Amino acid sequence: YQDVVNFFSYAKPFEVDPRLVAKLMHKLLVSKPLLACSNCGQFQCIDGEEPTVENFKPGARVRSIYGDTCSDIGAGSSMFKLVNFHENAGYFLGSSQNGSIVSSSFGLGCYFYNCKF
Repeated sequence: YQDVVNFFSYAKPFEVDPRLVAKLMHKLLVSKPLLACSNCGQFQCIDGEEPTVENFKPGARVRSIYGDTCSDIGAGSSMFKLVNFHENAGYFLGSSQNGSIVSSSFGLGCYFYNCKF
């Protein structure tokens, strides 16, 4: 709502149509607030997209379409939640369901956001 107030604070009174203001205020009062996805944190959910440096969300659930083949630490160790990333090294860390730390490189096509769990 503050953005709307800021917008109108710059407008001169004769430049704003009162009907427009009334319609806008009505829409603001009856509309639902925009909520970010509870998993990926984006306003437009990115379920099924790969984590990147730009969209990385620690704690987000991810899935592998290749099972454990994206992991080099054994069966049952597929990444389940994102932990953190190392931008300069080009990789990120996550945790498996059994608590192991799993790493993967950005852009490999191994892990994808799993927002609809």
